[in-house]
This record gives sequence, structure tokens and C-alpha cells, in this order.
Amino acid sequence: MTNHLEYYAAAHRLAPLDGKTPPFADAWSTLHPGLPHPLTSKQHTVNPPACLDCVFVTLDLADRLRTVEVDRDTTASDHQPIHVVRQT
Repeated sequence: MTNHLEYYAAAHRLAPLDGKTPPFADAWSTLHPGLPHPLTSKQHTVNPPACLDCVFVTLDLADRLRTVEVDRDTTASDHQPIHVVRQT
């Protein structure tokens, strides 16, 4: 099954909205091609966990990404924080 986030990210890269909007890349897929997105929602609830959160970056930043990680341990929210580090 194709991940819906990857579908929309790919569609946007191929067809920018108005010619002025730069294409975007999905940060997770850029650094982890072929791997499913980690679960980012409802990790610590009775509801089934899901991937509802992601980070999109412009293509010029995609080449500078170093890490994209999900903090699966925090219980401060029903969504897990996503940490993104880029080269300066």
C-alpha cells in the first residue's frame, strides 16, 4: 500500500501549484527512502497509532538534511515530536 504522504509529496514535486511555489520534498523519505514513516500519533493512547505528522522542505534544503527522528518516548501530547537537523 502506498503511503498517502508520499503520494502527495511526489505529486507536489511533479506539479508545483502555481509556478511560483517551490517544489517540496518529504524530509523522512529523503533520508530514509523506501522505509515507512514512523508512527507520530496516538502512541500512548488506546486508539490505534498512525503517521499523521511529517515535515516537508524545499528541494534546496533537502540536500542539506542530516537527520529526521521521531521522539517516540514523550507522553506530553498525543502527537510525537519530529526533530529535523540540517547542515548549515
